[in-house]
Amino acid sequence: MSSTPPTAAAATVPPPASGWATGLGVFALVYAILGILVNLGGLAMLGFSKQAQEAAGGLARVQIGLAVTASALGVILLFGAVGLLRRKAWGVRAAGIWVVGRLLLLLVAGVYGWMTLPQQVDRQLSLIEQQASESRGSSGGGSRGVTIRVGGGAGGSGLDREAMLRWSKLAFVGGVVVTGTFPVVCGWMLTNPRRREEIAGW
Repeated sequence: MSSTPPTAAAATVPPPASGWATGLGVFALVYAILGILVNLGGLAMLGFSKQAQEAAGGLARVQIGLAVTASALGVILLFGAVGLLRRKAWGVRAAGIWVVGRLLLLLVAGVYGWMTLPQQVDRQLSLIEQQASESRGSSGGGSRGVTIRVGGGAGGSGLDREAMLRWSKLAFVGGVVVTGTFPVVCGWMLTNPRRREEIAGW
């Protein structure tokens, strides 16, 4: 009695794919859609909101350029996410392009944002003082308004520019770290040797 040899098709059946591509693809898809919506919302505010334009001041054009670039990268990530979900090699390439572009954009935005942070704080304080002055005028001078202090003295009342600048720097660094986390993780997952072997079979 002879046993039936396995067919060629059965011998070449690939092992089941791991779930990392699905998990990364779903997260990237949500991340891309939310990022595009946030950036388009920011562009709409800068384009139609006078208050947002006043808050941005002379930095509005740069912020528009960064938002447009981030939106374009979001579209690339969107394609990459679809490719990862379908386990296509072009999806990995698209996601890799997004990782490099996003980190470069984060570097440019981080350096520019850090250098202009004092200017942004001064702009915010100027708007607060202007609103307080308008409030005093509309109420007939009855309200005290806002006093802006330069320095870290404990006495007096009002807004401390140096304290506001310190908190703005902390928030800025935290934002850069949070924003850069997913691109770094995504790049590591796509370049992991074990996963590269699996991707080669897609």
